[in-house]
Amino acid sequence: MELTTGATRGDGIKGEDVTSNVKTIKSIPQKLLTSKKFPIPSYLEVRGEVYISKDDFINLNKNASINNQKIFANPRNAAAGSLRQLDSKITSQRPLSFIAHGIGEIKDIDISSLDEFFTMLKEFGLPINPLNKKVSDINGCLKYYEEILKNREGIPFDIDGVVYKVNNLSYQSKLGEVSRSPRWAIAHKFPAEEATTSIESIDFQVGRTGILTPVARLKPVKVGGVIVSNCTLHNIDEVKRLDPRR
Repeated sequence: MELTTGATRGDGIKGEDVTSNVKTIKSIPQKLLTSKKFPIPSYLEVRGEVYISKDDFINLNKNASINNQKIFANPRNAAAGSLRQLDSKITSQRPLSFIAHGIGEIKDIDISSLDEFFTMLKEFGLPINPLNKKVSDINGCLKYYEEILKNREGIPFDIDGVVYKVNNLSYQSKLGEVSRSPRWAIAHKFPAEEATTSIESIDFQVGRTGILTPVARLKPVKVGGVIVSNCTLHNIDEVKRLDPRR
C-alpha cells in the first residue's frame, strides 16, 4: 500500500489537501512495510500529529536569523504553517516529524484495541508516540500524568498535557461521541505556565466603539513557547489591586 492522500483536520469533516507536503516528511513512509503479524489492509487512514522537535526548532530559527528570514514564534505555529505551504519545496526544507495517535478508518483487518493498532502501525513502519503507556485504572492515569509533568522539560517536543483514551475499540464504539469530541477520550492539561516581567510603558487603544483600553508594553518574556510583549489591562479590579505605577 502506498501513501495516496494527506489532509489537515479542518472542521472535522473537510480539511485541506496537503498530500504533496506530507510526502516530504521523512518519518512518513511512502509505502507500508510488510509485516509477518499483520496483513496489509486494502484501506488505512491514520490520524496523527505533524510537529517540530525543540532542537530542530532552535536550529530552524538560527538558520532563519542568519539568512534574514522570518523567525517563528513557537514550534506548533512553525509546523502548521510549514504543512500548509503552497510550495512543497519549502516544506521539504522544514524539519517536520510525525507521530500517529489514532484510527481514522481501516478495512479488511480486525483490530480490537488501540494498543494492537499501534503495534500494527509500528510493524508497518509508521512512527508512534514513544510516550504511549497502557494503564489499568484512574490511579494509573494520574500517576502517569504526574510522571510526564515531572519530566516535561526533557521531552524532545512541546506538549501541553496528557490524553487518556479507552483502549478497547468496542467500548469506544459503545461510548460514542458528542458534538465535537469523543466520550472515550479526555485531555488532562498541564497547569498554565507563568512568568514574571516588568511593564515598560502603558498606551491607550481606541476601539471602533470609542472605548479606551489601556495596553501595557512589557519587557519581552517567553511563556508557553510564545514571546509576550503586550497585554491589555482590561480587568480594572486587578489593575487597582496590583497598581502598575509602583
